Amino acid sequence: MKTQKVNMKKEYEDNFKKALANCEPKDKKRFTFFRDALAFYGEENEIKMTLEEMSELMKALLKYIRVAEYGLTDEGRAKIEKSKQDIKEEIADIYCTVDQLKIMFGADEIDKIVDEKIERATKILEELKAKKGGGNA
Repeated sequence: MKTQKVNMKKEYEDNFKKALANCEPKDKKRFTFFRDALAFYGEENEIKMTLEEMSELMKALLKYIRVAEYGLTDEGRAKIEKSKQDIKEEIADIYCTVDQLKIMFGADEIDKIVDEKIERATKILEELKAKKGGGNA
């Protein structure tokens, strides 16, 4: 696949500048790389890469479930550890691609949505725990 430098959408460049201004100093190098990759490869290729990484994580998780059945032997434990390492690698890939998507589509707004979802899920979990605890008393 031949790649060429493409012009990044102004919206993405603006979102990148906001993300860079608000990120931890240790993340500036990473965010700059994400912006440069997006500018070089283009939006469609970076979205495709995200989808590919997501499918690789799904595959690694399914394999872990399968090999976990063989944990009673040395060979089985080795397969489980290899599977865990593969999952860690795929999670790291996902973090990279998701961080890039956050820059593309607005990290601040996405972070707010995440906070809202966690708050809502926390309330639901507390209600379910209360119901379960009340039914066992």
